[in-house]
Amino acid sequence: MKKNIFMIADTHIGHDNIIEYENRPFKNSLEMDKTIVTNWNKIVSKEDIVYHLGDFALCGTERYMEVFNRLNGKIHLIKGNHDQQSHTKLIERMGFVSEKK
Repeated sequence: MKKNIFMIADTHIGHDNIIEYENRPFKNSLEMDKTIVTNWNKIVSKEDIVYHLGDFALCGTERYMEVFNRLNGKIHLIKGNHDQQSHTKLIERMGFVSEKK
C-alpha cells in the first residue's frame, strides 16, 4: 500500500475563540472538531504520514487525547505557540511520531 504524505496546520482543536478570530463556519469547537476529524479521516489513511505544522489544539487534556486518538495517520508535530504545554508533558504523552520546536 502506498503511503501518502500530508501537511496541515492551525487546526486549533477545542479552541472556541478561533471560530470568531478566523471566521470559521461553526457554532462551537465541538462542531468544528467533529468536522475536522471527519474530513481528515476521509483523506488520510492509518498508514499515511501527516506533518502538523503547529497549533494542533488549545483545550484540556481529555479533549485533546479524544480527538487525537480518532485521527488517522502517523502524525509528526512541529510545535506552534499553542503547542507549548511542556509543563504538563502533554505533547510528549500524546503519541505523535515525532515533535520539533
